[in-house]
Amino acid sequence: LLFLGATVMTWQFPDRERIAPMLVAVPGLMLSCGVLLKEVRSTLVRDARGDPRSEGSQAAAGSIEAEPENGAAITIDAANANMSSNDVVRIGWTAVFFFGVVLFGFRLAPPVVVGLYSWRAGEPPILAVVMGAVAYLLMQGFGALFGLRFPPGVLMG
Repeated sequence: LLFLGATVMTWQFPDRERIAPMLVAVPGLMLSCGVLLKEVRSTLVRDARGDPRSEGSQAAAGSIEAEPENGAAITIDAANANMSSNDVVRIGWTAVFFFGVVLFGFRLAPPVVVGLYSWRAGEPPILAVVMGAVAYLLMQGFGALFGLRFPPGVLMG
């Protein structure tokens, strides 16, 4: 809802002032809608399969119980046990995106990083290429729509 509100509000700005907020609001809205659809789809699939995790069962997700020296019981969900490794992966992909933009510019880096990320996330290679091409078209569309000239990057300029 935040990105939807930001998108609607920025249409009221004068042309020159709405460029920067729209560059954040529109992609954020698109990503938020994509995540929402993915979550709804995965929930519907889990419900259709009868997966007990859809009902919030900790036993199905697995848990680790420990009793420290002071006698207080501690329970750690298995889903949260790998959070630190997931965070490292997210930080790594953010760094790849950042350095890709710095080195190769906004025209080239986002589509390549989107394709690589999709492929490494387990998508079929053809779908990863399509997602990279869509990202390229979106970058070109934003550039044409708002009259933006993206910097070429250190290695490309």
